[in-house]
Amino acid sequence: MTTVSDAMNKAIEYHQNGNVQEAERIYTEILKVDPNNINCLYLIGLINYQKGKLDNAVDYANRALSIRPAFDIYKTLADIYIDKREFDNALIALKKAVEFDPDYVEGYFNIGLILQNQNKLIEAAEYYKKAISLKSDYYLAYDNLGALYLNNGDLNESLNYYKKSMYLNPNNPDVYFNIGNIYRASSNPVQAIEFYQKSLDLKPNDAECNVKLGISFMMDKRYDQSVQYFNKALELNYDEAEIYFNLGNVYCEKEDYIKAKNYYNKSIELNPNNPDSFNNLGQLYRFNNELNKAIPNFLKALELDPNNKIAQFNLARAYIGNQNFEVGWNYFECRNEIFDSYSRENESLFNKFWKNNISGKTILVSQVGGYGDAIQFSRYLSLFKEKGAKVITIITEPLIDLFRHNNIQAEILEETVSESDIKFDARITNICLPAYFKTSFKNNISKGAYLKADPIKVNAYWEKFFNNNKFKVGIVWGAGNKIEKLIDKKDINLKYLLKFLTIPGIQLYSLQKGIDECELKDHSEAANIIDLGITFKDFSDTAAAIENLDVLVSVDTGVAHLAGAMGKKVFLMLPFFADWRWLTNLEDNLWYDSMKLYRQKEPGNWQELINRVYEDLKKSGV
Repeated sequence: MTTVSDAMNKAIEYHQNGNVQEAERIYTEILKVDPNNINCLYLIGLINYQKGKLDNAVDYANRALSIRPAFDIYKTLADIYIDKREFDNALIALKKAVEFDPDYVEGYFNIGLILQNQNKLIEAAEYYKKAISLKSDYYLAYDNLGALYLNNGDLNESLNYYKKSMYLNPNNPDVYFNIGNIYRASSNPVQAIEFYQKSLDLKPNDAECNVKLGISFMMDKRYDQSVQYFNKALELNYDEAEIYFNLGNVYCEKEDYIKAKNYYNKSIELNPNNPDSFNNLGQLYRFNNELNKAIPNFLKALELDPNNKIAQFNLARAYIGNQNFEVGWNYFECRNEIFDSYSRENESLFNKFWKNNISGKTILVSQVGGYGDAIQFSRYLSLFKEKGAKVITIITEPLIDLFRHNNIQAEILEETVSESDIKFDARITNICLPAYFKTSFKNNISKGAYLKADPIKVNAYWEKFFNNNKFKVGIVWGAGNKIEKLIDKKDINLKYLLKFLTIPGIQLYSLQKGIDECELKDHSEAANIIDLGITFKDFSDTAAAIENLDVLVSVDTGVAHLAGAMGKKVFLMLPFFADWRWLTNLEDNLWYDSMKLYRQKEPGNWQELINRVYEDLKKSGV
């Protein structure tokens, strides 16, 4: 007579030899006689799992567990739930499994994986680290920790874990690719390129890696290499629309706007639903001062992505440049959310229901941008007081004395004060003040002087530098900021301004500060220029010097704004594509009665502009 034990042994033999059908038949017969046979329940559950009958497999596993919980059963049940995509149940089974076997490395790893997919990153990290503590060379756990911290924005920790994975498994192209992503996200294109190329060495036909190399070379301004890798990605059948979009970006950086426009249009033909393509095409038109062509592209970008703040801001500047101030300022309000990350949305004055009735409120005006922005927009602070509000603002050290001397109708705090320690009802950035007050040519604040110099300092500068009968012209040729030099092309070489020395009776004064000041030593003719920049300790000194000038000739800098704010005559030299605040095609401006704008008539041509300034200086000095 065959016993249950004999039948089990025979069924297991069939099972091990691959005769699953006969094994299952015997297991079924055994369960009719012995329904609580845990081994039989477990093994028939395995057969159902292998055959894809997952619900049956879960049922058999749970019946076995109800009789006697065991590690192998929980482990298998977890696998079944994962295949069923019932991850919460899988998590329960895995946690039970590691309770039975605290050395179950893969259990901790799989718990971490499920938690990571559920975006429970802190818990997931703990389980990955537990797996590593049991198996120090577990490169998969290091790899997942790298991905976890990258997703959480902790680039340093991510890099640390990815590099450990790389050392343990140096033939994995994905880890080099991910390290490249970290360096690219950290604005370190040189290192990114190094790791992407290592990834390509192991996986030469990785189209995505070629794309990332193209982007990194573009970031490093090695445009020819960038184009090479984008074209390689095209050969590997990567998404053409994305490649053409990136090629548009490359040629935009190269200032080959015709090619850039063609590639953006190609990208749009293939994928008319990418808002960035329309936004960047709009920017090309804006760079060329073709605002009527730029605006429809920005509007299309916003149609596709209504929350695209960059497109909103570009549209704002295009409308403002076209003097459609009412619409432009409404879009301009988004600037806070784009650039001023510390400015929480619920603090914004624009979002307060009482924003037009601010009497009795305390408004914190956050200073962003450069010295010129602080000077230009300080004129608005008194308007808050007229509406019955109190204004608090933190001012950078070089402007403190100037602003305190002029009583700008605000409580001025020094930079040592943290904004988190200030009590206020709403916040607005200084650059957004024109939007709040709806500035336009029809509805404008006074364009006259609103800042003045300390008379004692004015006299001291007169006695030392200006006590002569010459035509006194101040010059500033550099923005003094490397980033601005690359982006805005504001700067002009001092050599162009030396032409002014040929005007009879003129005396040039350099008010230049910063990295461009050294150009005075590069030209022998500059020996006839009086260098005042070396005497400036702060903007109160600069103001005193400006007060003694007949005219200031300057690129778009804080010194030009200060002279305009003082009502001093200013000839402002602007590149072909100037900052939004100077609008387009005007010699006049929204801000200063005493300022005349001189614009390049074609990109990069300073000489023609200088000739116009030269002629006007000759007339002014007569």
